Amino acid sequence: MTDNTEIHYTPQAVAKEIKVSVQSVRRWADAYQDLLSDASHPAPGKTRLYTEGDIKKLKQIKDLRDKGLTTDAITIKLSEATKSQSKDTTQIASPDATDTTFTAIQTAPDAPDSTPVSIVALDAINTLQRRFEALESSVTESKRNQRDGVVMFGVGFVAACGLFVLLLLLFMLRNYL
Repeated sequence: MTDNTEIHYTPQAVAKEIKVSVQSVRRWADAYQDLLSDASHPAPGKTRLYTEGDIKKLKQIKDLRDKGLTTDAITIKLSEATKSQSKDTTQIASPDATDTTFTAIQTAPDAPDSTPVSIVALDAINTLQRRFEALESSVTESKRNQRDGVVMFGVGFVAACGLFVLLLLLFMLRNYL
């Protein structure tokens, strides 16, 4: 006789398995509840438990987060991956909500780089945003350094002028006496 019950794991066991905090596991279970089993986000007062499939998804989520993808990008990528397991073609809606045409993107589920165009675009946007923020930080620091240089030049110039006036007065006093 075989037992058809599925094994469930506690948040602590899952956290240890995927090497993240228990809080991260719970937060991800809430953020990605549409991708996980019902047991991973139970009703209030019920115990939160995870299946083998949930652990696999959470490992994928961790890997994608480590690559810098946003929550929305991860949801899209994992949703499309789930849909593409049964199809070789994934359809993505046009950005124009009034346009009902679809663009078909050919993907091979076993191919190592079968990332849909929408995820690639989100990754590119995230990369550009990080680079832009680094550039802004660099420009701000450069302006601060330039301002500091101008202030130091001004202080030096005023000190030199003061010294010149003092020496001039001493020279005039020496000639007077």
